[in-house]
Amino acid sequence: MRNLTLSSLLFLFLHLTSLSLSAQISVVKYWSAVVTDAKDAKLACKASSPIQRCSWTNGRKRMEFDSEMTYGRRDNEVVSVGRSGGSREDNMCFFTIDSVSKDHSGDWTCTVQGDCEDEELTDDYDDDDDNSFDGKKKRSVKGTNHPKRLKRQTRNRKCKSDDCDKQNCDNNAVQTVKIEVVDEDEIGAMGAQDLYYANMGNEVSLTVRTNEQFTNCKIRKARDEIVEIEGDSRRDECVDMPGRRAGSVCADVT
Repeated sequence: MRNLTLSSLLFLFLHLTSLSLSAQISVVKYWSAVVTDAKDAKLACKASSPIQRCSWTNGRKRMEFDSEMTYGRRDNEVVSVGRSGGSREDNMCFFTIDSVSKDHSGDWTCTVQGDCEDEELTDDYDDDDDNSFDGKKKRSVKGTNHPKRLKRQTRNRKCKSDDCDKQNCDNNAVQTVKIEVVDEDEIGAMGAQDLYYANMGNEVSLTVRTNEQFTNCKIRKARDEIVEIEGDSRRDECVDMPGRRAGSVCADVT
């Protein structure tokens, strides 16, 4: 009986090890934005594991910007890899646009590339960093070419496999992130993320971004108004949801 138990545990260990080695990088959170014309914009996506390289692409406008490009002070669009608050690894891909125009409006694809070597990854959703834009930012990885339209992606120099390029090393993940550019006399609001995931029993942070300072915000669930907060509030407004296990809902302004 002991041999059977030992064999079962050994099989379980090998099976779990195999699953961890084959895990893929994924995008666990992202931030869309609504921005006033000629103002600055910042989009971001957060990965489940360290990012080796990332890019932002707008297929309709035929624009692509990569973290391995070299950026100068005169460049309006910059892609950089950085860290969310509390993270020890580079798990954030930022896309910063100076002085946006209507050409930037629309859907952008954030593509993150992980290490081609097998490593243990996690798909847990961690919302401890309420605003990952406050994380430590790292300058973009230097390449050899200046930003240009539809730059072809080069070989990942950090990959150890002989045939590990973008086509053969599929440890990539993509996420559509939106940016809406509005006129100066308009105010817009957009959910930073279309769909949120959370582990049962844990906190989840939902973000709505506006292009200008607002005076009042009301949060509703279906037709029920849940909580209201003023735009200049410096403290959280919290209410208890109905039901024994419904928890509470808090609103804050940043």
